Amino acid sequence: LASYVDEHGSLPPFARASWSTCEDALAAAEQTGLEQF
Repeated sequence: LASYVDEHGSLPPFARASWSTCEDALAAAEQTGLEQF
């Protein structure tokens, strides 16, 4: 799931946004790293 979100920027159609795993994957994808500064 995490790799799908990394590649596509969103959840796959079968995933429910209410799942905590989905919330975690989206939150991790939104975080910025220090290397971007």
